[in-house]
Amino acid sequence: MLADHRNEVLVRTWGGTAPCDWLTDIRDQVRRWRPTVVALAFSGNQGTACMQGRDLITAYRQDVTEAVRLLTDYGADVILVEAPPRRDQEVDAAGLTPLDRVWREIAASWPRTRVAPAGRAVTTATGHFTPMLPCVAGETCGPGGQVTVRSPDGVHFCPKVEPPMVACPVVAAGAVRYGTAIARAALALATGKDPRPTAGDSPHPAA
Repeated sequence: MLADHRNEVLVRTWGGTAPCDWLTDIRDQVRRWRPTVVALAFSGNQGTACMQGRDLITAYRQDVTEAVRLLTDYGADVILVEAPPRRDQEVDAAGLTPLDRVWREIAASWPRTRVAPAGRAVTTATGHFTPMLPCVAGETCGPGGQVTVRSPDGVHFCPKVEPPMVACPVVAAGAVRYGTAIARAALALATGKDPRPTAGDSPHPAA
């Protein structure tokens, strides 16, 4: 919600889901709620029924393309959010995961669609996984001026390992950084101050 109270935010999320789990909901929301700016963030889950027997990259490309088609047909601007890599996940020379590259392919092919490199808020400058980063304003620093931005499990953000869909019992600096990056991209677009990131952009917080 902006300070002028004229913008509403609807959050639709559930851990472990894939794009195909949300297509029915997207069809409903574009008609009933009529969003103007939509941020889609997926990191590669493939355990739900609609993903069984499907190649992850092929399925995500197909299903996110369909989501983008549904949303842009109803006049929404779409932001495809890059997720940070897992500890065991390789990135290419540009610091991109395979899904990051899919998002950029889709954004290059569809109008009103762009990529937000939000994952870079919690990676090294080269886009690689890191458990800790230098503190920024507002964070509680640990030893050496560092703050934990990723979970010990190498996947999530909570500094403590918690069961799925359980709230983190402490402030997760990584989640705050990632969520803030998504919110800034959406607000910039909603307020007409869109920086329009290009395929070569890789913003990263200053140390």
